[in-house]
Amino acid sequence: MKTDIRIFYTADQVSVNDDGTVDLGTERKSKVYKSYKYTKKLYLTKRNVFPETNVNGQLKAYSSGDLYTNLGDNDGKDKWLINVSQYWGAGNVTGSTTSFRSIKDTPHENVDFQGYGIRVFESMFDAANLAKLSHNKLIGINDDNTEEVIATNIPYTAVNNYDEYYKWNTENTITPKHYKSIRLDFDDDITISGYGEYAVGLFVESKLTPPVVTAIQNRINTTNNIYTVYNVGEALSSSGTSLRSQLVRRHYAKNYARIGLLPHSQNVNDNPNVTNVQLGDNVLYHVYTNYDSYLNADRTVDNAKLIFLVDPELEFSSARHHSYQATYRFTLDTTPQRIDDYKGTGKTAYVFNLNNFTLPKVPGKFSGYDRMYYTFKPTTALSEGEHTVESFLSWDNNSTDASGTDPNTVYSSTVVNTQKGISFLDKYDANNNGNTSDRLSYLSFKFNFVPPRAVILTKKQKLATDTAYKSIIKAEKGDIVEYKLSAWNNSIDNATAVNIMDIFPYANDKAIVKDDSGNYVSRGSKMYPVLQGPVSAPSGYSVYYSTNAPAGTIEENVGANWVPASAVTDWSTVTMFKAVMNTSYRLTPGSTDDFTYSVKIPETKELDADASANNSVASWYGNNLTGASESTVSKVGINKYLISGKVYYDVD
Repeated sequence: MKTDIRIFYTADQVSVNDDGTVDLGTERKSKVYKSYKYTKKLYLTKRNVFPETNVNGQLKAYSSGDLYTNLGDNDGKDKWLINVSQYWGAGNVTGSTTSFRSIKDTPHENVDFQGYGIRVFESMFDAANLAKLSHNKLIGINDDNTEEVIATNIPYTAVNNYDEYYKWNTENTITPKHYKSIRLDFDDDITISGYGEYAVGLFVESKLTPPVVTAIQNRINTTNNIYTVYNVGEALSSSGTSLRSQLVRRHYAKNYARIGLLPHSQNVNDNPNVTNVQLGDNVLYHVYTNYDSYLNADRTVDNAKLIFLVDPELEFSSARHHSYQATYRFTLDTTPQRIDDYKGTGKTAYVFNLNNFTLPKVPGKFSGYDRMYYTFKPTTALSEGEHTVESFLSWDNNSTDASGTDPNTVYSSTVVNTQKGISFLDKYDANNNGNTSDRLSYLSFKFNFVPPRAVILTKKQKLATDTAYKSIIKAEKGDIVEYKLSAWNNSIDNATAVNIMDIFPYANDKAIVKDDSGNYVSRGSKMYPVLQGPVSAPSGYSVYYSTNAPAGTIEENVGANWVPASAVTDWSTVTMFKAVMNTSYRLTPGSTDDFTYSVKIPETKELDADASANNSVASWYGNNLTGASESTVSKVGINKYLISGKVYYDVD
C-alpha cells in the first residue's frame, strides 16, 4: 500500500525597490507543498493454488487471486499460499530490511485443515535468519479461541522459482480437523534482508466442511446467485499486531458457456481503410471467435461451422487460422464445402468446418480468441456497385435464450450492433434444425465494386418457364435452360474485333484458356446438356458452330471446323460456338450486347447427385489468342439440380 504524504511550506513574496528596500505593500503569502509516497516495506500476498497446467508441453504452476471455481474440483481440496517478503515495486534496493514474527490464515467459512508446508527463497535471508526459519510452531485455533500445537520445528522447502513456490503438492498432511484459523509462529522475529516479490510462504491445504458445501450448492441451485468464500492471510508482529493482510475470494456459481463471432476488419489488399474493390484485388476478412465460459468439464461446441455467404461472382481464394492470440479451440478446415444458391438466396456459401471445437475446463473462467483470415477475389462479372458479404458462426447445441446455465448448451454471446453489422439472428437456419429463432452469431460487411474499363462478359440463366435471368437457378432432369451472355463495354472507347467462344461441357473437359501457370485446368463436368438450336446474337456478329470434339488448347479449338447455322443439321451434335464481331460494327461505351441460347438437361438416370455441367466462356480481340481470357466456371448441377451461372469476362 502506497500513501501520499504532503509537506507544506509557507512562501512569502515581496518586491524590492531599486535602493534595496522592501516594499511591504507588495507582500503576498502562499503555501507550496512537496508530495512523498510512503509504503510499507513488508509485502504480503495470498493466492489460490491449483494443479499445474500444461503450457507448450511443460507443466507450469498456476496460482490466482480472486477466482471462480467449482465445488468438488480437485477432490474438494482448497490450497493457498501466504507469501511474505520485502517489496514495494520494481527496482534495485540494497541495505533495507523488514521483520515479522507470524503468518496467519483465517477462512471465513468452516473448513477442515489437512496439510501445510513452508517454502523459502533462501537468497532473501542471511544465514542467521535461515536458521531461525526452522524454529517454529504451527498453531490451530479452535472456535472457542483455545489453541493447540499442530507441529513444531517444521523444516522449510527451499525453492528457486515461481513454479516451485506455487507447486500443487502438499509437503505435510495431517488428519483433517476443523480450526477457525491456523498460525505459524516463529520462535524469533524473522528479518528479510533481500528485496523481491517472494521470500517465505505458508502453504495451507483445507476442505470446506460438508454443511458448507451443501449450503453453497443449495444457494447456487435455488437462487442462481454467486456464492463467495472469503479467506484472509496476515503477517503479525511479535505482539500479535497485524502488519499486512490480504483477502482473497473464491466464487461458486452455475456453469455456463458462451461464444460469438466478431469482426476485426475487411481489408482490400491489406488496407482496412479501403472499401472500393477492383478486379485483381484481394479482399480479406479478419474475423475472430471469442469465448467466455465457466465449466466443471470440457464442453463441446457441436457441429461448429463458419459460413461465408457471398455473390457467386466473388471467388474464394484462401483461409487461414491465424496464430496471433490463438487459443486453438478448434481445427479450421481450410477447404470449404461450396453450396450454390444457399437456402434459396441466389448466393454462394462457403462452409468451413471448425473441427474438435471444445471449450475447456480450467481454473476459474475461460476466455480467449481464435482469429481467422478468409480471402476472396472478384471476377469481372461482379456487378458494379455495393455488395454485402455475410459471415456467420453456426453450431447445434445452441439456444434461443440470450443466456443460461443448461448443461451441454453453448449460448451465443453476440450483442446486436447494427452499425457494425453484428446480430445473433439465425435468419438462414444455418444449423438446419428447422428453427430460425436460434441465437447464433452473424456478421455483415460491405464493399463497392468498380469494374475494369473493358468489355465485360457475364453469363446468367433461367428456366424456360421463368422470366428473370439469375446467377444461380435450380433445374430438374429434362428441363430447358436458357443462357444469356452479355458483353458490356465499360471502357471509354468503342470495342472492335471482339471474339467470343463457348465450349459446352464434355467428358474430362478442360478450361479454354491456360491459367497463370500455363496449364489447362480441369472443369470437372459429369453432365452434358444438349444445345437445342441456334444462338440468338446481335446483328453486329456472325455466329459459327462446330461439331468437332473439343481439343486440348485454345489454338486447336479456334482452328476447328466452323460452319454457320444454315449448315447445322443436328443441333445435338454441336460442341461449341463462337461469335465474331463484324469489322464494321462497334460496341460503344456503356452499351451491352446479349447472346441467348437454350440447352436441355439430360434425362440420364445414371447421373450422380453431385454431377454438374461446368461451362465457361473465352474472349479475345482480333487474332490475339495470347491475350485471351476466360470466365469463371458456370455450373449446372443435377438432383435438386443446381445451376450456378457465374460471371465471366473478356478483356484484351
